[in-house]
Amino acid sequence: MFEDEIETKTPILFQHGLMDCSDAWVLNQSEQAPAFVAARAGYDVWLGNLRGNRYSSKHEYLDPERNAEKFFDFDISNHHKYDLVAMIQLIKQTTGVPKLAYVGHSMGTTIFFRLAAENPSFIEDSISSFVGIGPVVVPTHAYAPVIKAVMPAQDFVYNMLHFAH
Repeated sequence: MFEDEIETKTPILFQHGLMDCSDAWVLNQSEQAPAFVAARAGYDVWLGNLRGNRYSSKHEYLDPERNAEKFFDFDISNHHKYDLVAMIQLIKQTTGVPKLAYVGHSMGTTIFFRLAAENPSFIEDSISSFVGIGPVVVPTHAYAPVIKAVMPAQDFVYNMLHFAH
């Protein structure tokens, strides 16, 4: 097969949720793991890793143990403004494909929503399809008793996660 005959597969970026990593997309039987299912369906699979997980411990000059305060000085706005944009740009540049598919889980959906809200033209120019699994929402108008019961705890959970950061 000559280079000009190679079939271009649609790239698909899988982005993990909070306190997780790209392993989430491959840790199951290959018949069920989303990354393997997508690969068998013909997608060019890319697995994103956000700062702070086991696969993101390298930096040009900061050591995560010796320079922990500076190394971990980021928040969710860095994920959507810089990290997600960089991942999408790298995939587009590497593959030469103008648009890719995106699958986000939990925080992976949140950073996509934030990027889409702040830079809709970038999303329009870069993403062909989006799947949000377990999107993060604040159900302020929920009527279900169970939702109403846990809503008062949301600030506590947020503060605990922020403190753990």
